[in-house]
Amino acid sequence: MQLRVTLQGQTAGAPKLEAALAAAVAEQRFQDAAALRDKLRQLRPSKIPTTSNAWTQGVCVQVSSYFLPQQSSPRTGSYIFAYRITITNEGQVPVKLLSRHWMIADGNGHMEEVKGPGVVGQFPLLRPGESFQYTSAAPLKTPQGYMEGTFEMVTFTASGARGEHFQAQVARFGLDTDAGCMPAKQHGR
Repeated sequence: MQLRVTLQGQTAGAPKLEAALAAAVAEQRFQDAAALRDKLRQLRPSKIPTTSNAWTQGVCVQVSSYFLPQQSSPRTGSYIFAYRITITNEGQVPVKLLSRHWMIADGNGHMEEVKGPGVVGQFPLLRPGESFQYTSAAPLKTPQGYMEGTFEMVTFTASGARGEHFQAQVARFGLDTDAGCMPAKQHGR
């Protein structure tokens, strides 16, 4: 038997799944309970680290995220998280960042996709050994969630001509109110 809990045409979020899990256990429907437990683990995995590192074709992307309590309002379901990204060209040729693509998930399993040109209004060109760092923010409706994504990059040849396009990975990193606040010296871009 395949179990699928839905809410208004979409897969149910964690609160609905928790209620369905409790009902399945109470009714001794243990196969259903196991499937619901596994689905909850996907929505609310054990603590996701608030830092990540990924390397793609010589580009290293490092991330740290922080909770911003002064800009958040838990009573109204508004949690704001800052994240600081460092992109380093560890390769042999220059690379330029063209666009970003984010998948942002809250603790209820709601997923939001964000795409756009550049980062914080910039299109950094990184020669071998150079880094670019920026800080941005993401709102959530829950105290925990995560982000992951890619940066579209293009290489440049020695003559300055555009070369290969590729997607530099941004490994999943957690957004968590328990993880701590951004150090005061790191606020801003």
